[in-house]
Amino acid sequence: MSHTSRGPTGDRLFARALLEDVGFEVLAFDQDDTPMARTFGKALGWDADMDLENDLFGTYTLVRKP
Repeated sequence: MSHTSRGPTGDRLFARALLEDVGFEVLAFDQDDTPMARTFGKALGWDADMDLENDLFGTYTLVRKP
């Protein structure tokens, strides 16, 4: 299972401790994925209407339920 670790305003949705407390194994937490997000954004043509360097970021958290 994977889930974005930040909401639309950039606020973290879940604390690592909360994920672990409910039984998830945290494989990666709050990892920066901005370069890949910008690569996808460019491939999808978002750069026509958006400043990808200043207005797009990406993060991820990867968890699994053992």
